[in-house]
Amino acid sequence: MNSEHFERVREIYHAALDRPPDTRAAFVAQICSGDAALQREVQSLLVAEAEAAGRFMATADEATLNVAPNVSLGATLAGRILGFYEVLSPLGAGGMGEVYLARDTRLGRNVAIKLLADAHRLDAERVRRFEREARAASALNHPNIVTIYDIGSCDAGRFIVMELVEGLTLREVLERGPALASLAPLGGQIVKALAVAHAAGIIHRDIKPANIMIRKDGYAKILDFGLARLVHEAEGPASQEVTNPGCLLGTTAYMSPEQARGETLGAPSDVFSLGIIFYQMATGKHPFPASSLIATLHAIHSQDPLPPATLNPHVPSPLSDLILAMLHKEASRRPTAAEVDEALVKGSSVPSTSEPSSRPRHNLPVQRTPLVGRRVERSALQPLLMNAAVRLVTLTGPGGTGKTRLAIQAATDAIGSFPGGIRFVNLAPLSDPKLVISAISQALGIRETPGRPLIEAAKDYLASLERMLLVLDNFEQVAAAAQEISEILDACPQVKAMVTSRTVLRVYGEHEFPVSPLPLPHPGAALSPGRLLDFPSVALFVQRAMAAKPDFSLTTQNAEAVVQICRRLDGLPLAIELAAARVKVLPPASLLARLSSRLEVLTAGAQDLPERQRTLRRAIDWSHDLLTPSEQKLFRRISVFSGGCTLEAAEAVGNAEEDLGVDLLDAITSLVDKSLLSQTAPGAAEPRFTMLETIREYGRERL
Repeated sequence: MNSEHFERVREIYHAALDRPPDTRAAFVAQICSGDAALQREVQSLLVAEAEAAGRFMATADEATLNVAPNVSLGATLAGRILGFYEVLSPLGAGGMGEVYLARDTRLGRNVAIKLLADAHRLDAERVRRFEREARAASALNHPNIVTIYDIGSCDAGRFIVMELVEGLTLREVLERGPALASLAPLGGQIVKALAVAHAAGIIHRDIKPANIMIRKDGYAKILDFGLARLVHEAEGPASQEVTNPGCLLGTTAYMSPEQARGETLGAPSDVFSLGIIFYQMATGKHPFPASSLIATLHAIHSQDPLPPATLNPHVPSPLSDLILAMLHKEASRRPTAAEVDEALVKGSSVPSTSEPSSRPRHNLPVQRTPLVGRRVERSALQPLLMNAAVRLVTLTGPGGTGKTRLAIQAATDAIGSFPGGIRFVNLAPLSDPKLVISAISQALGIRETPGRPLIEAAKDYLASLERMLLVLDNFEQVAAAAQEISEILDACPQVKAMVTSRTVLRVYGEHEFPVSPLPLPHPGAALSPGRLLDFPSVALFVQRAMAAKPDFSLTTQNAEAVVQICRRLDGLPLAIELAAARVKVLPPASLLARLSSRLEVLTAGAQDLPERQRTLRRAIDWSHDLLTPSEQKLFRRISVFSGGCTLEAAEAVGNAEEDLGVDLLDAITSLVDKSLLSQTAPGAAEPRFTMLETIREYGRERL
């Protein structure tokens, strides 16, 4: 749509507005003289103008070109049961329908239910968009994208069940004024989610402040994928209908130039929309102020925005330049979402006066393989990392559960939320707790000053930073240094620590986050190979098997053996990876037959891995060596129980000769704290204590 065409649309549009509403359609049809595309453009603007009822203002109110009818929210569904969900109360309404608070009767949790508006139940395009929202969002695995739990239909209509996100929309936040200080932490979360969506071939097409929720803990969630386009979908009639020239879908104030022209959209369109949001966060103003829908479209298409730094002198030049690049008229000249994220991480954001500009924002290890699974854990960790009241998070679990990998991924997800940076400290090479502060100081680039305790220098440096995260990996063998970590946290209120350890630190304020093995298929479930790949344990085995043997694939012939291997290995990621490496020589059925002695077979770890990760036996040795002699004796004795034991049974077998020399309850507690025992049925009158079969085999060997 060039400037001449815009002028033609504007001329007809304003001429139509001067006429009585009931004569406008006929006037437009007459004046357009058979130009169907021109007639659709003008007519869609007139419809939007009428429905918006003057809501569109130069301050960037969000009048849309697909505004909903005037929906009156009531309590008509309150008390109804939709499948497994009890509707409690209405939450809001939008163009596609109504949103309700509901209770998942199976899992006992609150959820949000989006019900397709009754007026749209017979509208094929609206139904497609509604289903597309569920399909697009559920295809993505990212903690900053709303999670879809279920989709269904009932006599009230089609509905989507999603996580309940409580907080404010970004629109409500921006109504208070500029939010420059929040641009890096919030913008970083949003752009990471978009990068994941774009990598999956999903274009949102309606990025705007009203579709971004900010939880009370400062965590951002992208909502409403109702206009999303799945790039890999065949361009059939349905998709053509959405992208026909002149059929403008989206929110006018946040459209890209190509979206305003009614063209097929790609990822750069979302980047442009996000650029408008960044501009508003930085300046408190819309980059394309206008007094009407058509004027806004014209400005987006043909006018260049003022540099943000001219409206707010506190906007750093790199950030101002980044936002202008995101708002480039040519889609090919805009940075990708991943590049925007990288620019924010490298410092195209509000600068920290305390951190040297030459120092990287983080030193997280680069991962050479994609993370498999852990969606639930990542989603659960982010609120803890965002919550200022939680200062210390300890990821615990047996050796080989993937604590380090999960911690690195969780820290990567949160990079934009820590303007003071993220520092990863590998403590595995250490055995002396006195060296922990030295390792932390080295990661921070702090030099020792003669005559001054190094911990004091570390505290002074950390206290000068903005909000930052320390990731302390493999803390179990230096657990005596926990008190020094507590001292640092007390002295530096803006510092948060995320620790991986096989044992809890046992310091005040610690929030333990147990890391379980990967989920396994249910016993006896008859599932296709494609469905089995939805289970992270199986998916990890296949991923690593293909790395060892590129022609390997999961088939109906080998699927059962692969499932049994994963089950025999308790879903432990390290054990599964070691087993998958054997596929180069042994097919799954043969490998399964040899797993009667797991510890003898799983010995082929990569040479560049730490020694404790090269064999399954060495991984468990590492945990066993953390026990006192009395605890080792108890561990060996109760490994005879298959299926777990009660505290009474543990006492009868573990201390029958009263030779432990320690209180049995204290010893059992220590084994639980060190991730060698787990408690099942914790709410029962008589809890049971169990071992993973892999660990139990190790204990029986040592009897």
